[in-house]
Amino acid sequence: MKKTIYRIANFILIAVLLLSGVVTAHAASTTEAGEKVQLRSDCTLDVTYSAEGMVFAGQDIQLWHIADITEDAQYTLAGRFQAYPIQVTGTSSQSEWDEMTNTLNAYILADGIAPDRTARTDASGKVTFDNLTTGLYLVSSVRTEQDGKYYVFESFLAAVPGVDDGGQWVYSISAKPKMSVHTPVMDEVTYKVVKAWKDGGQSRPDSVSIEIRKDGQLQQTVTLSTENNWMYTWKAVDDGSVWTVNETNVPEGYTVGIQRSGDTFSITNTKPAAPAGNHPQTGDTTNTTLYVVLMAASGLALLVLGIVLRKKSRAK
Repeated sequence: MKKTIYRIANFILIAVLLLSGVVTAHAASTTEAGEKVQLRSDCTLDVTYSAEGMVFAGQDIQLWHIADITEDAQYTLAGRFQAYPIQVTGTSSQSEWDEMTNTLNAYILADGIAPDRTARTDASGKVTFDNLTTGLYLVSSVRTEQDGKYYVFESFLAAVPGVDDGGQWVYSISAKPKMSVHTPVMDEVTYKVVKAWKDGGQSRPDSVSIEIRKDGQLQQTVTLSTENNWMYTWKAVDDGSVWTVNETNVPEGYTVGIQRSGDTFSITNTKPAAPAGNHPQTGDTTNTTLYVVLMAASGLALLVLGIVLRKKSRAK
């Protein structure tokens, strides 16, 4: 009887270990197959501008190639954007994507960076950019005025390739940005720009210079420092114009990010933390929870075995 029970316990334990091995192999092979990006130059990006029964045909849409992508899905700033202190890796939340979009738009306006592509929307409000290389692209905004209202499709970032619901890379991307409607109140509005730091209190410059633009045209350059609590306000009539800000002298070793909330602009300088080590991620996506469950099952089997043996021993 003891031999039979031991055999059952051993069988359970071996089965648990074998199952663990199968799961590990499957996870590793799936990861290896799904991680790599094909570095292609035949990608397509379709964008459609229509909403609420309205079609925005004949709109000139501009496209900038912001960053390249590696086979391991890492972004690096490309071309004219390589010199900008903008973080493009590790972006995961929508707010981070929005911040990157705002920052890129501000510097494109400030430095007059010409687009890589320009195309016009067709009768259905659709524009197509084809023969794109893999990477990250910025699509310009669309603003049209009709009967005193501004219909706005905000600028956005498009990753080519994208990822479908099954986790597979897709090299033909379709996008349909949301439209918002703005009616200028023609009243005076107070705008604010605030400087923030994320550096753990390290040594900082005494001041920074901020450019303020209206519809892309420079209005003034201001200095932010401790003397004005790193903040500046100005007043302007809400006439439908677009205001932007950018920092002209980002301190060495810092990255810059620009966010907007209502009529307040926040410019944050971040000093990236030193890397913990040069240990690359291996891509092992093994489910740790599954291992815990499997080992618990093994332990339970051995516990049952011990109880049975103890009862048999007492029966003698």
